[in-house]
Amino acid sequence: MNNQNLIIYKFTELYHIFKELSLELNFKIFEITDEKLLNEKINSLDNFLIFTNKKNLNIHNLMIIEKLPIKISDLLEKINIRLLK
Repeated sequence: MNNQNLIIYKFTELYHIFKELSLELNFKIFEITDEKLLNEKINSLDNFLIFTNKKNLNIHNLMIIEKLPIKISDLLEKINIRLLK
């Protein structure tokens, strides 16, 4: 089975929340703040999901979080559904 990876792009607050929960989660978490580094990370991973609050990205496996606050349980459910696809 492939490793499951969560990339947090330019969304530091969300990254800190997931890092606090990382022991309870069964995927790797990466924080990326640069588009070039984002593209490099995407090319190096097979199974990933990107969370951001930036709208103008043309990348697959992207989830944009526009409305806050959001329940962490809802967010985790969305992650699991998307990573299983």
